[in-house]
Amino acid sequence: MIQSLLYKGILRDSWPIDRRSTQLAADIVKAGICARTSFTRTTPRITIPRIWHAPRSLTLSHKVRVFLWMSLHQAHRCGPYWLRIPNYEHRADCNLCHDTESLDHILLQCDASSQATIWPLVNLKIL
Repeated sequence: MIQSLLYKGILRDSWPIDRRSTQLAADIVKAGICARTSFTRTTPRITIPRIWHAPRSLTLSHKVRVFLWMSLHQAHRCGPYWLRIPNYEHRADCNLCHDTESLDHILLQCDASSQATIWPLVNLKIL
């Protein structure tokens, strides 16, 4: 046996561990892709492994890859993250609307993040 074969055997038996939050994140990504493209939820090209490997693309900058990976794994330090740390629970809520913060809330819902200015600029860059 060589180390790489042993390691692959270990991974095959222990990976992937289905987590509810990561499955939910993958489903949200699939729904977003289907809403903005001609793909459907059953399109064979939209698979969970492809969603997980997409942030590894070297065509993206390192900062963008890290942001996407953290977004898929809900690893950003916002909302429920702060509820587990004593004396920092107040950081879990948005200062303006007092909802629990999440990446979705910050990027798409809350008016405190100057969305009226930012999203039109993003649309100009994409088009």
